[in-house]
Amino acid sequence: ENLIRSMMALSTSVRTNGIGVTNHAFFNSGALAVLRSIDALTTRDIGAQASQLMALPPQLMGLPGRLLEGAVLPSLCRLCTTNSSLWTYTMPLCVFISGRCVSNSSYASVMEPFLRNALSKCGDGTSDCVLAFIRCMDHIFDKFDLSFVSESCIKFLADVVEKGDNNVKSCAISVLCERKIRNTISKDAMCNLVLPMVCKEACKNNDSTVQCYGLYFMSLVVRQLDSHYIINNFLPSLKYIVVDHKNEAGVGSSADVLLGCAGVYQALGDALGPAFMTKHILPVMMIIMGHEN
Repeated sequence: ENLIRSMMALSTSVRTNGIGVTNHAFFNSGALAVLRSIDALTTRDIGAQASQLMALPPQLMGLPGRLLEGAVLPSLCRLCTTNSSLWTYTMPLCVFISGRCVSNSSYASVMEPFLRNALSKCGDGTSDCVLAFIRCMDHIFDKFDLSFVSESCIKFLADVVEKGDNNVKSCAISVLCERKIRNTISKDAMCNLVLPMVCKEACKNNDSTVQCYGLYFMSLVVRQLDSHYIINNFLPSLKYIVVDHKNEAGVGSSADVLLGCAGVYQALGDALGPAFMTKHILPVMMIIMGHEN
């Protein structure tokens, strides 16, 4: 009220000018101060941006939901379009903000186009950024439509399995193993996108942790596949691991990996019956039982 009165004063000598309005406490405290600090982040270096983003939650506590989803959330997402590495710090903030928005649908409508674009590029491709998305998969599953999860998130996880380092590969496959995520994968995406990537890692990766996660995923999805696919894809992969795989030192598959293969064979036998087990599984199981490990 005092600010408005001073701006409307008839005498120019006492009337508040533009600089005075800008510097007034009304615009430099509370919600407006937070919004201005977020808008100013584009002019800061990455270190300052990261520090301010991590310090934001206490400042956002008192802001109403409509302001968070209508102003704060879009500003943060636009900031990440200028520097995708900032998703590492922004995704936890988005989780924080989502609980204070008016509804899941309003939150998702703001986030979805930004998040879809970010997932398609795996953020900035660094492990930290990729892991930030992976850690938030449960949040994404709970807040977004299943169509978004099945299209964008499954493609993202498959890309990580294909291109990430071994740490993020194992994390991505672990997420794919979760029932609620696994059940969103269409048959086409399972057979033509996810399984080829996972089988490749189970066969070719020299990290036994990645191999074991891959084999565990394979054991979980056998009932979703027909026998023709299994005979042409699963069995050659498993036989390669048992018989032909060698690591960089020329050593065959580890005991943990061989046990993982046995687990997949058990799942196959349970799903396809005694005749399939006798013809396709027992011969390779005899090799595993005789392995020196």
